[in-house]
Order: sequence, then C-alpha cells, then structure tokens
Amino acid sequence: MEIVVTHLSKFGGTRACLAGVDLDTYGFVRVKQDNGYFPTRDDLAVAGGPIALGDVIAFDAVPLYVTAPHRENVGFAPGSLEILRHSAAAFMSEALGHVACGSLADGFDGEPVQDGHGRSCRFTEAANSLCIITPDRVTLDLADFGHGDEPRVRWWTGELKINSPLDDIRLYPDGQLDLDAFDQIDAQVDAADQVFLACSIGGWHVAPSGSAGYWLLVAGVHALHN
Repeated sequence: MEIVVTHLSKFGGTRACLAGVDLDTYGFVRVKQDNGYFPTRDDLAVAGGPIALGDVIAFDAVPLYVTAPHRENVGFAPGSLEILRHSAAAFMSEALGHVACGSLADGFDGEPVQDGHGRSCRFTEAANSLCIITPDRVTLDLADFGHGDEPRVRWWTGELKINSPLDDIRLYPDGQLDLDAFDQIDAQVDAADQVFLACSIGGWHVAPSGSAGYWLLVAGVHALHN
C-alpha cells in the first residue's frame, strides 16, 4: 500500500498517530502496528526518515478489526515501512483535490458540538475519524492553559469558529513544542493561497467539565500556492 502522509501527531510519550491518503483509492488510512497499537517513533525512523508530513510511504498492509468512527485503521507488517518520496508536492496536491471538503460535518459525517467561546470541538457521533477541510479563514497562535504555551489553530467555516490543538509540531523531539516549526507554519499560512487542515478525532473522552465525545485536533497544516 502507498499513501501520502497528511496527518502526523504525537500519541502518548513515545508513539505517533500517522495517517494519509491511499494513492490508489483516495481513501484515508491510519497506519498502525499489526497488533493494533500506534507506531512508535522508532517505527517512523526508517531509512531516510523520520517520516514527515508530505512524504509518500509504502508498507505491507495487514487487516485490522475496526469499529466506527476509526474505520480507517490498517496495520503494517513489521519492518515493511519505507519512504518512497520526500515532500511529494504533486502527490499531495492530487490527494487533497480528491478528499478535501468544506466542513467538519461533511468530513466526519456527524454534527460537531462546539463548547463555549469556540475553545473546543467534539463529536458525539461520527462515521469516520479523519478528514481534511478547507476553512474560510485560518489563524495560528500560542495559548497558555496553565501548563505552558500550547499551539492552537483557529479557523472559521461559515458560522462555525473552532479553536483546536495543533499537534503535528509536537512530535519531535520528545513531544516538546518546536517554536521554530510553529513560526514557519504560521508564516506559510499567512502567505498561502489556500490552506488545508488535516483533522482527526481520537477515542471517547469525558472532560473534567463533564462534556463527553470524540475530541478534535489538527494533525497537519498544508499551505498551498496557486
């Protein structure tokens, strides 16, 4: 199987959530170990790696038992991950053209629930767990929620204003915030003709406030120029 990597974020201390678009079917694929666990950073450190957003990768696919909304999960045979191309802009543009949509409701086939002041977004039901949207407007900033600066991406789609964690720049090293990467992404967003947000929802979670659902994060920002 060959995919172009559109989603990449940390998961726990040593693992990563890696996903992309199948270049044969243009369906979303979340890459997991053949036992169903998220891949480790060592898994991503293949020859020429580590694997990064925009890379085209290949692996021997292993079927996994899946349930909604995480229907995109596919396992990889140990040792089969490889990078075919780095920063494959043409493949990325083609994939985005096939899968991008204008709203979270269309992308996840479920209605988003927005908490107060646009601080977060969740789903109580969703048919799938990966999508890519083209918002009307995007801004990036750093916010302090009591545990240091956290990268956030704010975007507007029609009447909906969303403020979600930007997780793709926390993967290396050791899950720490890379301020240089944040500044680079911020500048790319400002200069882009079109911005695509790679969105993902995780497992069911109940927040301290009592709000429950599948919570949203942004696992990739793709800034394109005409």
